[in-house]
Amino acid sequence: MRNIKDRQVRGKHTLKFKLGRERPRPAGRFCPMVGEQSPEASQGDCLRLRGSFKQVSSQLARNVPKFLWLNVAYLQPFEDGNKRTSRLCANLPLMLSNCAPLSFLDVERADYALSVMGVYERLDVTMAVELFEWTYRRSIAKYKVILESMGAPDPFRARYREHLGDAIRQVVDEGATVTEAVAALSIPAADQESFQAVLRRELQNLEPFNCARYRLAFGKTEGWIKSGRPM
Repeated sequence: MRNIKDRQVRGKHTLKFKLGRERPRPAGRFCPMVGEQSPEASQGDCLRLRGSFKQVSSQLARNVPKFLWLNVAYLQPFEDGNKRTSRLCANLPLMLSNCAPLSFLDVERADYALSVMGVYERLDVTMAVELFEWTYRRSIAKYKVILESMGAPDPFRARYREHLGDAIRQVVDEGATVTEAVAALSIPAADQESFQAVLRRELQNLEPFNCARYRLAFGKTEGWIKSGRPM
């Protein structure tokens, strides 16, 4: 975003939408919903809204993350953490659609506050839309880099993930050799050699800080490593 701090929230705008129910409030101040307009009283509306999300077209579905980001925080359902909850909610439709997650880590606090104040105080979504687009484009670029650094998943390792964990526990906890651990598992003969290679590599990379993924005790793992990683 460029020079967003220097902008003023405009009183006139071309894109408006209604946030919650209209209620009297002092000009220039944001008031959480109270009384019959409280979050508890609006539970039925929320359930109907959830049902309507399933019926929206793909074109409208693109606006659901932005809608949740702005409206959940506006409802103020909690004493604290409303903005964090709204950002998490905005990621739900993205995750369900297998899209890159949304992150506001690079957004300056003043930019964020100014954009949401434009919506809540003046019903002007111009700056909020601009900030959302800017930060999501950056999120997509970062997520792409992370995926590329991780590489493609190994289908062989994924197929034998449970067997791999069992074999590692036999070697570390019970003192079995790699050959004995593989023989005790129901692995086809054609895959045993490849499985042993993967098992040895995982044992070489096993450390106390990552032993929990194999359900190993910290002390047991540390003792096995100090004994020279017998396998």
